[in-house]
Amino acid sequence: MDLRYDCRTAASAPHGGAIRRACLAVVAAAGLASTGCAMHTYVALTPGEGIRDVTLPGGGLATIRVSSNEQIVGLAYEQRTDRLFAREIPGTRLVEIERASGATVRTFSAQQVTPGCGGLLTNVELPNIACGLAMRWSDRHLFLDHPNGNPITELDVDGRFVRHIMLQKPGGPIGGLGYDQRNDRLYVLYIVSETVAEVDLNGAEIRRFRPQAPIQPQGLDVSTARRELYIPLVNGNAIGVFDLSGALIEQHPLQRAGVAGGVGAGTRPWWRR
Repeated sequence: MDLRYDCRTAASAPHGGAIRRACLAVVAAAGLASTGCAMHTYVALTPGEGIRDVTLPGGGLATIRVSSNEQIVGLAYEQRTDRLFAREIPGTRLVEIERASGATVRTFSAQQVTPGCGGLLTNVELPNIACGLAMRWSDRHLFLDHPNGNPITELDVDGRFVRHIMLQKPGGPIGGLGYDQRNDRLYVLYIVSETVAEVDLNGAEIRRFRPQAPIQPQGLDVSTARRELYIPLVNGNAIGVFDLSGALIEQHPLQRAGVAGGVGAGTRPWWRR
């Protein structure tokens, strides 16, 4: 979100010119004319540890204490509503969470999605299963993977079935999904090969690459505005920031134990604390 856009929009209201001038004055006074939003990545942890909120760049760390104590296996963030969407065991339970308070807004079921998650991570401190969850902000559709990695199912925001996307070059069980909001593509993290595929919405694979650092293949999101991927590093002790070719840009400690359970990302305006 861009606060300057809100100021321009205000100009169309009655006495809009005065409102716009006052709005811009507030922006200037706060020093936010060009930095009204900060990038955040959210990492779900083991039950009881909450969700880590990492500010980028810089790595500032906060914890969101969620009301549910179920295991999260996929996570997505919606900028417009400032809400998190969590996918919980058995993979068909979806939860909408108020980011600021951690309170559960509602729970709902994923229709025509096979229960279970196909990836069992054994090279971490605690063996854990992995799934994926992504969201397209333009229509609020959700994307969930099948336990064997194919197909990916598209749902509306209430969990109703839209369609299956059959991957033309499946890579086995999936540990994370991200949605490219700019180019309408999916980023798919494969557990066994620890590779990332960029896939169009017909299931055609555009490219596949390997992140250039040891990762924990459980959780992924993408920001094409910043040209970055967010994936937990090996053992889940830090979140890695990668460019869209897989090169590691930076990493930030999560100050946690156990394993990660999904990653979501998006910008947040300064007035949402």
